Amino acid sequence: MTGVDEEYWRAYRARVRKRASCWGALIMCPFGIAIALLRIAEPMSYPPGDVRNDLMWRLGTYGLAILVLVGAIVYSIRWLRADRRRPKGPDQGRRDPDSP
Repeated sequence: MTGVDEEYWRAYRARVRKRASCWGALIMCPFGIAIALLRIAEPMSYPPGDVRNDLMWRLGTYGLAILVLVGAIVYSIRWLRADRRRPKGPDQGRRDPDSP
């Protein structure tokens, strides 16, 4: 029986951290999207003549934020699905070359 090396555990810990980050993104990004939508629709409270009063400015800046958040959600879903298909265990799907 082969021993489990340190590289396996390092990769395992990195994968667990990545999985936690992806789940965090899946939970928090919809709240960020909701906040961005509320910021677009809020009444204008800046001094007259300020560029932030312009609706197109708010649509552009918060629209970009929404695109980034949606991208984070898509990336997280794709990574979690790929991680679920990844082989588990110390051998990482490798077979012993001496076994039949």
